[in-house]
Amino acid sequence: MARIPVKIPGLAVRMIKLTGTSPAEGANGTLAHGLTQSKIIGAEVLVSNNSGNRIPPNYTSVVNHEFDFFIDADYVRIYCIAGNSSSIDLNSFTVLITYEE
Repeated sequence: MARIPVKIPGLAVRMIKLTGTSPAEGANGTLAHGLTQSKIIGAEVLVSNNSGNRIPPNYTSVVNHEFDFFIDADYVRIYCIAGNSSSIDLNSFTVLITYEE
C-alpha cells in the first residue's frame, strides 16, 4: 500500500493513494483507509482488467467489467458485480481519496 500525501499551498486538502487487489466475482473486498470518514471529500477507484486497462466503477459498455465501491468509517469497500465482473476480479486497483486535514 502506497500513501502519497499531496499538499496544495493555502488549502487544507490532501490526497492519498491506496492500492490493492480486487475481490473475486460476486464478492466484497476491503482496504483500510486510515482516515476520519467525515473528512473525506471524494474518491476515485480504478480496477485493472485482464488486459491491464483501467476501468471506472459501474462500467457496463463491455461485459464482465462492472464493480462498485463505497467508503465507510474504516474501509474502502469494493464489490465485483456477480455475473458481470470476471474480467476484473482478482486484479490490481487504485484508490485516490481527497480529504480535509
